[in-house]
Amino acid sequence: MPEPFDNDSPNVLPSKASSTWLTCLFLLAVGVFLYMFLFDLPATPFFGDGDQSIFLYEAERLFNGEVMYRDFFEFTLPGTQALYALMFAVFGVKFWIVGATVLIAGVLTAALMLAISRQILPFPVFFLPAAMYIFFGFRWIGFDGSHRMLSPVFVLFALWLIVKGRNLRNLLLAGISLGFASFFTQQRGFIVLAAILVFLLIDKIYSGQTWRDFSRAAAAIFASFVATLIGLCLYFVVAAGPDNFFYATVEYPLKYYGYGQPNQFGAYFVGLAKAFDVKSASDILALLPVILHCIVLPFVCLALIVIFVRQRENIDWPEWRTPVLVALSGLFLTITTTAPDMFRLFPISPFALIVLVWLFHKFGPSTKIIEHLSLGIMAILVLLGIFQAIRVQTNWNVIHLDLPVGRLALVASKQAERYQWLAQNTAPGDYFFEVYEPFVYFPLGLKNATKVGQFWPSEYTRPEQVARAVADLSEKRPRFILWDNSYFETPRPAGDNLGPLADFVKANYTPIGEVYDVGGKPVQFWEIELYQP
Repeated sequence: MPEPFDNDSPNVLPSKASSTWLTCLFLLAVGVFLYMFLFDLPATPFFGDGDQSIFLYEAERLFNGEVMYRDFFEFTLPGTQALYALMFAVFGVKFWIVGATVLIAGVLTAALMLAISRQILPFPVFFLPAAMYIFFGFRWIGFDGSHRMLSPVFVLFALWLIVKGRNLRNLLLAGISLGFASFFTQQRGFIVLAAILVFLLIDKIYSGQTWRDFSRAAAAIFASFVATLIGLCLYFVVAAGPDNFFYATVEYPLKYYGYGQPNQFGAYFVGLAKAFDVKSASDILALLPVILHCIVLPFVCLALIVIFVRQRENIDWPEWRTPVLVALSGLFLTITTTAPDMFRLFPISPFALIVLVWLFHKFGPSTKIIEHLSLGIMAILVLLGIFQAIRVQTNWNVIHLDLPVGRLALVASKQAERYQWLAQNTAPGDYFFEVYEPFVYFPLGLKNATKVGQFWPSEYTRPEQVARAVADLSEKRPRFILWDNSYFETPRPAGDNLGPLADFVKANYTPIGEVYDVGGKPVQFWEIELYQP
């Protein structure tokens, strides 16, 4: 089978300046930059509410012997939870693990972006996509240890394998890597597999291959993808039961996932409205990466494909091959992101960033000008990163809490007071119930009294889940719950199934303490009446 990617093409300018040591120095800078935002020096991890807390909480349930989809509900495939549970088994149940995971994922993403970019861009331009990804966007929207930041690592690795050569070994390995991508974010492996199959068809046309060559390549990557994903999920299918597994990971997302307000397309405009509500210079600075990742980059891959189609009769295919592969993958990922807010668009931005810089190099000014501009932009980004890192370490007003998962640094705020209060009034292993999202369980070592981690006033939360939660709370009777007081509002809109749960709380619990603003929600602790330890 022919090797379609020629590393000696005129657009690739290997030089002594782009040697291994310089790449290592860049990746070292990436690691130091990320570390400064993940750990309060010397080594106390920063903690804040976020989706990563959901996966840490579920990973701890896995680690403690519960079976995902049977003993607690989740609709994602179990890659993130399984990874964290494995690390808990090796290192103990510690919060620093998520910081280390984000750091490693960030460095690996940057390294893979460099590996792909240097195939199509000259030195020093090939550093620019990774520099923009790390030093521009990561500070505001990248520090997330959930599946969204982990699965793109495997997608990029799959693309790099195909860029290196479309031989049988690389195709098989690429399929395996895409299987891991879907193990973390179920749709991403499937989506990029489809993009690669489209690419292989285009490559067949331009490279003069036979249908047999195309069929063998497509079969190899498809078969290895399917076999890997089945192998990774098999334990969970057997342990939870095929019905539970299929309902949670296929039927529920198709039917009900979109009812959650953050999971709707309107989240795109809500996020933009918040970003453009600037009140200070720091807000303006934070707005710039939102403009790039939410307004510019979503259309870059489409632009390349349009240019390619319009010029298809006159292109130099070896020059376009890698950009088309990356653009197809980025385009497919973008158009299948159902709730395209900044936190979902940023993890898939590496593809568009590579394409953006390649288009700039291809159709922009002379190579010398582009090289100087690239150096200037990277210098600005690095200086900005240094300024931000110093500001985080010196200007953030943080408090330190010694919790069951280790010593944590929290930005002093009303939200942080929830954790201080819980640390003083609960003990690890206590049953607890947090209604909106499962943020407090993991750091405090608390046990969710129900099988469901989050309850929303829409069809996202099913009536049977509410009924089971009421039964679980009646049986386990946690002393304290953390409740969203807006869930008492009446009349309830169509599809709001939380009525029985709200009635149970009113009948059995009494509000205590102040009301906290958590993401615009009026959250308050409630204590069970006539509590007897």
